[in-house]
Parts: sequence; C-alpha cells; structure tokens
Amino acid sequence: MPNIPAPSAPTTRVRLGGPEEIVAAVPHLLGFHPRESVVAIGLRGRRSRVCVSLRFDLPARASEPDLAALVADHLRTARASAAIVLILTEEPAPDGTLPRPELAGVIDAALAAARIGVRDLLCVHDGRWWSYVCDEPDCCPPEGRPVPTEAPSLLVAATVADGQVVHQNRDDLVATVAPVAPVDDGERRERFAAAERRLADRPVPAIERTNVLGAIEATIRSRVEADRPLDGDEVARFCVALGEVEVRDACLRWLDGPLADAAEGLWRELTRSALPPYAASPATLLALYAYARGDGTLTRICADRALGEDPGYAMAHLVHESLDRGLPPAAIRELASCVDVVGADG
Repeated sequence: MPNIPAPSAPTTRVRLGGPEEIVAAVPHLLGFHPRESVVAIGLRGRRSRVCVSLRFDLPARASEPDLAALVADHLRTARASAAIVLILTEEPAPDGTLPRPELAGVIDAALAAARIGVRDLLCVHDGRWWSYVCDEPDCCPPEGRPVPTEAPSLLVAATVADGQVVHQNRDDLVATVAPVAPVDDGERRERFAAAERRLADRPVPAIERTNVLGAIEATIRSRVEADRPLDGDEVARFCVALGEVEVRDACLRWLDGPLADAAEGLWRELTRSALPPYAASPATLLALYAYARGDGTLTRICADRALGEDPGYAMAHLVHESLDRGLPPAAIRELASCVDVVGADG
C-alpha cells in the first residue's frame, strides 16, 4: 500500500520565492527532514500562497503512475492552482542524468491533465538540488546548486510562532508521542484501576462527566501560563474518562481558540503517559488538534498511535479516512464545533 500523504501548511501564511527557498522550506512545512520522498507543495491564488504540503514515500518504479495520480488528486482536493514538486533521494543516477526522471515525467503529465500548473519539478540529491524542467545554466547549472542550510527567515519565524519544531527525521517526530517508560508499572495499574472503579460507581453519569471536564479545563487553563506536569492520579482519571465518547468529544471545544495549544500539550502528555489501551483517546484528540492546525504529518502519526493501542478505535480510523480523502483542516474545525455541542449536552 502506498504511503498516503498528510496535508499540512503553516498557520501563518507564507509566500516562498525561487527554488532555493522552496528546497530550504520543505523541513519547516513538514516538521521534519524528509528522506526518499516525493514532496508536493500546492499553491493557490494570484500571489501563489502555499495552501498544502504533501509527502509520499518514494514509490517503486512500477507504482510511479499511481503515485502521480495520487499527487494530482490531493492537490485538486486542496484547490491548488499550481504546484512545486520535489523528488528527494539518494538513489544513484546514471552519469549525466538526474535520479528518477520517469517519476518526474509522470507527475508532470498527471498535473497537466488535472489542470494544475507545474511551477517547478526539483530533484534533491547528495546535498544539491536541480530542476527537471529547467536547463538554463545561469539558473540551474549542470552541477546543481547546494541545498541551503537556512530556510527563509519569515518561514522560520512562523514556525517558531506556531510552536513547531523541525525534527531531524520522521522517526524523531514519532518519538514525541511514543509511550514513556513507567517508573512503577504496578503502581500505575492500580491508579488506573481505581479510576475505573470511580467511573463505574458514579451515581449520576452526567454529573461525573461535568466534574471531570471541569478538572480537565482547569488543567488546560493553568497550562496557558505555566506547563505543570500531571501527577499519576490525574493521568489515570483523565485517560479513563476520555475513554467515554461523550467526554472525548466534549474536549474538542478548545480545538479552535486561545486554549488550543495548552489542550494539545495535555493530550500529548496523556498519550505518552497512558496505560495501554487508554492512549487511544488522547492520541486521537491530539491527531484532531494537529489536523485542525494543518499538521498532517503529526495527525497521521497520532492516528497510528491510537490504532496501535486499539485497532478498532473508530475515530482514529475516521481521521485516517479524512487524510486519505484530502479533507482540509477547516472541515475538521467545522466538525469539531458540531460535535462539541453534542458532547457538552451528553
């Protein structure tokens, strides 16, 4: 199965210049330095604003037409009017040619058929970059140009302002939501068992939901000013409560507002600290929050984390399907505003 892309774009709108800036910007657009990948950057409007960034694993040669069709389909869904595509690989190339020229050709043809303008098709290889479509020596010399060590300052500033970190590779990004080793697994299990008993013994479910949501909101609000790690009892209580759909869905109420960053930080901590299989709910919340702000790479990683804990977790499957269909972040924010009402009312 091919690696389906994850739509992403910085929260701050950024307009990139020539191909050198594009090459330097890719890690900031994705959140990590891609390897053996095809990256497509969708552009929209008269000012060619970046509207979506997509990454795919470099395909086998037999699958190149399928990948080209997938690139075109997702760019069309994002309403991109033009695109810049990069092929990043360390595969050896025959003397005097660039790696994977056939892949560049089928992508060019697929975008033309979809009426998406191709601004450039770039190759990044061995620390240098070239254009597949430009052979002007003054612009694109045969020996290529060195990959810039720094991205455009505006994009770097936007990345920092959005609280994003550029990781060295995708594995490093995966590690940010991986489970942490427990100090005392037996003690942790007892805390989760106590939280389960408390939930099961509640006399009025709606009151308990209100109480735990109030505690979660108080924690989120306190973290706007200072990041305070949770104690073991809080981790257990919140994770067990989030296992209920009503509580989980009500936590989408902070997805689009001043508490979003603090809430996202809480879901990350719960995802890393939860006793299996209780990470599925906070990991899915983290996926939805990341999706809403346009970080498609983290969205897919978190959905995978949730399904690793609970392979049948329906909302995580829905996140995957939304990514595969190219659903834009705005649709996730709209969905969350509807679900919030249901969750809050029980």
